[in-house]
Amino acid sequence: MFDNFVSCITWRTDETLANILAGRDLTHIVYDWYTGRDLTYIVYDWFTGRDLTHIVYDWYIGRDLTHIEYDWYIGRDLTHIVYDWYTGRD
Repeated sequence: MFDNFVSCITWRTDETLANILAGRDLTHIVYDWYTGRDLTYIVYDWFTGRDLTHIVYDWYIGRDLTHIEYDWYIGRDLTHIVYDWYTGRD
């Protein structure tokens, strides 16, 4: 078990060294070593494992609002509503 741990550390160290030798600046990179993905510009939900980069999410109610037109002021879901923005009538 210890040998696997050491080889894992060695592999990661070698990869980091290779990136440095390749001239990559790793300062602002968030990297998922397990999957090998660059997570720098990804908003990631570590609990569920979902990539939330292009998702608009309401953390309070737990709903995915990506394709929902939402009125943040009154808290209503306007996706299937024809709304008159001028008069404010539904």
